[in-house]
Amino acid sequence: MQNMKHLDVRKPYVAGRFYPKEPERLRSYLKEFAQNVSNFPIRPEMVIGGVVPHAGYMFSGQHAMNLIYPLYENQYDTVVIVSPSHTGQGPAVSLDASKAWETPLGTILVDSDLQQSGLFEMSYEAQQFEHSAEVIVPMIQFTFGSQIPIAVITIREQNYRNAIFVANQLNAYKNKTGKNILLLSSTDFNHYETPEIGKEKDDRVLENILSFRTSDVETTVRQHRVTVCGYGPIMTIMQFSRHVDQHPQATVVSRGHSGEIIPSSEVVDYISILFHKS
Repeated sequence: MQNMKHLDVRKPYVAGRFYPKEPERLRSYLKEFAQNVSNFPIRPEMVIGGVVPHAGYMFSGQHAMNLIYPLYENQYDTVVIVSPSHTGQGPAVSLDASKAWETPLGTILVDSDLQQSGLFEMSYEAQQFEHSAEVIVPMIQFTFGSQIPIAVITIREQNYRNAIFVANQLNAYKNKTGKNILLLSSTDFNHYETPEIGKEKDDRVLENILSFRTSDVETTVRQHRVTVCGYGPIMTIMQFSRHVDQHPQATVVSRGHSGEIIPSSEVVDYISILFHKS
């Protein structure tokens, strides 16, 4: 690992801001989240993946771990994180080109098979200064260990067409390799409005998600100006779930907002949603 070129290892960008940069403090955070996980609604082996938030750990870490940590006994070949772009860098859709990701918990390898498959355009730039996948990686390491490979896909141009493309390519990869993939779609929900307005807007989007009306997610976000920053990744996991199971289901496992931690009239909303077999 020490012989890798600088670009081959994606260095942490938001450690010390979105989550602790000290390994022991980070483990303590994650251990506390794990100990406070709520009752899981279904058998973990039925899980296809989930939607998880990507804000600072003090705000959204518990919500994300409520979905990720209960899967610790499941055996996955790859954890794929589909994230939006907050930086505007990289291609419209891309697969991170790094050979490994580094966090305060150590180094985790990426799925080189997916990189070599030719299914996605490769990019270092898309994730260079991006936080939406990075904050999830330590949770994966804590839950599954650093031996499990990851893959990070960035959807910079979020729309129905690109979401379906990513889902179909991942399904093709799954069918070709036989790998058991855990798909995590990274997004926060409505931003910087009152809790009441945020809930009303999010409920419109959530209704489409739970009913698997995939294209309506984008339509609702645009028509009602719902600031869901990762609606592309959401539509991706909806489509991917249809490939995995004929009648997939979605279940909300955790929901809250930043005002529950620091009272404010302008909050960011967080919702973790399980996608699972019927």
